[in-house]
Amino acid sequence: MMAEPMKTYELWRSTADGLRDSFFQAGSEFAYRLLEPDARLIWVTEASSWEEAQQQRYDFMDWGLYRRQEEYIVGKKNSRNDH
Repeated sequence: MMAEPMKTYELWRSTADGLRDSFFQAGSEFAYRLLEPDARLIWVTEASSWEEAQQQRYDFMDWGLYRRQEEYIVGKKNSRNDH
């Protein structure tokens, strides 16, 4: 089984309307067009998957463990049923 190729991901920050971060795969013309005019590239990483890139971003931001939205929702439902 071959490893997935590494992709580059970028974290951009804008302060025009509060603090707004945008994180996406490098080269996404659609994402670049959505950036605020004052957005600045603050961090770049390489990862073989979106989930790996997200965990690296969470590490960079010191946010802890990244959980996919589906895992978070299932965890919430299960914790409500435990009572």
